[in-house]
Amino acid sequence: MNKFEFGFGVVAATFLSVSAIAQASNPYNNTRVTQSANNGSDNPTLDRMNAIATGNSVVSQQSFSLLNNQVQVGGLLNLDAYYSTDSYYTMTPSLYGFGHSSNSTIYLNNANFLLGGNVGFAKANLNIAYFDRPILSTTGSGASTKSSFSRQNQMTLDEAYITLANFQRSPFYAKLGKTYGLFGSYHAYAMVPSLTMILSEENGTGAEGGIVLGNGLYAKANVFSESNNNVGDATKNDADNFSAKVGYQNLIGDSMMTLDFSYLNDVRDLAYVNSNDFQSPFAARLPVKIGSGQAWAANLGFGTQAYDIAFQFVWLPEKIAVTLSNPTAKTSTVDNPYAGSIHAGYHFEIANHKSRLGVGYEFTHNGANLLLPAHRYLVNYSTEITHNVTAQLAYYYDSAYKSAPVTPRIGDNNLFIGGISVSF
Repeated sequence: MNKFEFGFGVVAATFLSVSAIAQASNPYNNTRVTQSANNGSDNPTLDRMNAIATGNSVVSQQSFSLLNNQVQVGGLLNLDAYYSTDSYYTMTPSLYGFGHSSNSTIYLNNANFLLGGNVGFAKANLNIAYFDRPILSTTGSGASTKSSFSRQNQMTLDEAYITLANFQRSPFYAKLGKTYGLFGSYHAYAMVPSLTMILSEENGTGAEGGIVLGNGLYAKANVFSESNNNVGDATKNDADNFSAKVGYQNLIGDSMMTLDFSYLNDVRDLAYVNSNDFQSPFAARLPVKIGSGQAWAANLGFGTQAYDIAFQFVWLPEKIAVTLSNPTAKTSTVDNPYAGSIHAGYHFEIANHKSRLGVGYEFTHNGANLLLPAHRYLVNYSTEITHNVTAQLAYYYDSAYKSAPVTPRIGDNNLFIGGISVSF
């Protein structure tokens, strides 16, 4: 589209648990790097241990309790508007029906209903999500292929699991059910997914177990099956997958430090690169399917009441087969791709409203065939309007690979985006 049109979307990210812990980072931030040193609990060490067990599962700070705190209900809505100077993908008119153009849309990214409950040391969590994302669909074949935006319009059980933990008596915990995996570090439903998040996020059904010590050291592992497995599809992993993570999270002076390393056995279960859906301009679902291969991730973060900073790195150390899934079905090989990022934020108050000014830099290596930019620069500002409402403005600039070997390929892009986050 060549006209300017603001778009609206809703992003919801919530997790219900008696031990839900406040985040030091902004709700729009892609990275899960720090936990608040003091969230008002009588035992912040137990809060931190429960947060480590929570991992990448969706978290909410707001909920209301029923039945003497045995049941919790809550949710979070993020209303977004964006304008992008270029379609995220450079698509030739003969193949896709349009080329470079500015674009925007109105959409409900996701909305969630959360239900949590606890009986003794068992905590049950239910996350029902509704998505109405814009999906770039294609019809026809060859030179007659046309593209258009449609709506995902899908309701799903995004998470449903039980956590067994009593850190007052034992450092061990177990998690059973469907949830976001432990590989990498991110916030699900990010307004704009980071390049490391694109190579990290996976959601599956399985079992996780770990040990969390009071001094901040922990280790965890899981076995799972990816939720959208397609048996017979070579780009899907029909067998069970597994991942593992070791890390440390504790106060060093007045700074909360997070350091972790994780491993994923088969990248075919990554949600962003092996989805049948893809959209512009965020690369939120890429038209790319990848073959089998391992992945490693590292995350280092520091946070205080005044600042947060995070370094992230995701590396696929093997040659990965990459297929542009729709409609060209071109297959190529990518040598050892990786992505990295650094995000930093300064926290302050304006007229008694908590605010954050953040900057970031992200990059990829050999990411052209994955339809990822070579470099990304970003700046964002957020302010807490009320205890339940946060507003943000952000700017992203993506710099494409200048000699991309594939078609379609992405172009340079300016993205202006704003949002209102309402928790309840």
